[in-house]
Amino acid sequence: MTRSRGINRPRWRPTDEQIAVVRARFATTRTREIAEQIGARYQQVVKLAQKLQLKKDPAWLAGDESGRLTGVVGMGTRFTPGHTPWIKGRKGVLQSPETVFKPGHRPHNQAQVGSLRLFGGYLQIKTSETGYSPRDWISYHRHVWQLAHGPVPDGLMVVFRDGQRRTDPDQITIDLLECIGRRENMLRNTYYRFGPEVAAIVHLRGVLTRTINNRTKT
Repeated sequence: MTRSRGINRPRWRPTDEQIAVVRARFATTRTREIAEQIGARYQQVVKLAQKLQLKKDPAWLAGDESGRLTGVVGMGTRFTPGHTPWIKGRKGVLQSPETVFKPGHRPHNQAQVGSLRLFGGYLQIKTSETGYSPRDWISYHRHVWQLAHGPVPDGLMVVFRDGQRRTDPDQITIDLLECIGRRENMLRNTYYRFGPEVAAIVHLRGVLTRTINNRTKT
């Protein structure tokens, strides 16, 4: 089964009586009030009204009962055309010179080039200082391969040989690595590597799971 089971809300199916109430009251009644009356959520009533092509009465919207602004309420606190904000032309007025980071500032805990870290189960090394983490940090095994062979060709990737993955830098040596295409790497890490019979079973399982889930939701 899927993780969605028991998490998604049951699909709301309005009854004929609920539809009749929405048809009769939507044009001149607050949507939230209708939702409370028929025991639905606000957004459900909105979507039902859209499906039924219902709209609010313009005359009702202009009245006080709708609760909308009439164009006068709150005028004393609105910005008017031509208003000049008090902060205009005063860049940095809300910042304290004593606490603002200066250009070129580096945090005291910033990792230096050559630093190592574990990320996603793989050892990484920091090779540059551009400020963009995905560019500055690369896989350590890729770094080892590049030291021996140069840049990785486009369309290829460096991986550990089967069963040879390491996180100790002293144990990651060039003989444990190989450079392969992305398609080959995909085939190594999917159920297709077990043969067409297993792949067919996995597909069939997916079809059965979706069928069971669809029947459960209806």
